[in-house]
Amino acid sequence: MKLGMPNDSLPVRQTFERFFAAESTPARVRAAEPVGFDPALWRKLVEIDAPFMRVADRMGGGGMSLFDACLMMEQAGGKLAAAPLAEVVVALRVLGELGGDTARRWIDKVRDGKTLIVIALHQVTPGQSQLVPGGAVAHGILTFDGKEVAIEVPREPLSAPATLGGAALGLFALGQFYLGFEGRALAGIARARNGRPLVDVVYANSALEAEKIYLERALASAARSATRGGSEIIGLFPEAGR
Repeated sequence: MKLGMPNDSLPVRQTFERFFAAESTPARVRAAEPVGFDPALWRKLVEIDAPFMRVADRMGGGGMSLFDACLMMEQAGGKLAAAPLAEVVVALRVLGELGGDTARRWIDKVRDGKTLIVIALHQVTPGQSQLVPGGAVAHGILTFDGKEVAIEVPREPLSAPATLGGAALGLFALGQFYLGFEGRALAGIARARNGRPLVDVVYANSALEAEKIYLERALASAARSATRGGSEIIGLFPEAGR
C-alpha cells in the first residue's frame, strides 16, 4: 500500500509553497487587515489560474482533483493568505457543474482579476442574515433558497465585521441585492438535471463538503504555523501578544 503523496501532486504542492512564500509575506498579510483581502495577491492567483483549478475542462477550467485543491489551500493557510480563494474555487466549481451561458459568463468575469464570486454556505431565507466568507469583497454571491440557485449582485459592498484575520467576511441578507438578469438566468437553466432536484445535483454534490475541507486544511496549516512560532503571529498582529 502506497501512503505517500501521488507523484503528479507533488509539483502542485511545491508550486503553491513557492507562490505563497513570495506573495503572502507577513507585511502583506498585515496590510490587508482589517478586512483580510489583498487585491494584488488575488490578481496573481488569477494569473496562475488558481481559482479555476476545480472548474470542469469543458467550462475552461483545470479539471484538477479535490486533493490538489486541498494541497493548494494548505499552503495558502500556512501563509495566512489574504484572499477568499477557497470560496471562489467552490463557487466556480458549482457554476462549472451547472453549465450554461450565465455560468460561463461569470467564470469568464473572474478572469479579469478584479471580479470575485463566492458562495453562501447556508440556505438563504428572507429575514435571516448570515456571514459569507469573502462576501465583503464579492461582486456576486451564489445562493440557494431550497428551490433555485441564483447569483445575488450587491448594490454596495457588504458590511465587514472587525475581526482578527478577517477572511473578508460580509454580512449577507436577502433584500440587500439586485436579483437581476444574472440571477434569473442561472436559476432558469438548471432547475433539475436527469430528473434529480437541483439541490441534489449541485449543493449536495460535494460543494459544501469541499468548502469545509478547504477551510479545515487552511486552518490546520495556519495552526501549525502558529505552533512553529508564536512570534510570527504576534509580528503580524501585535495586539495578539498583549
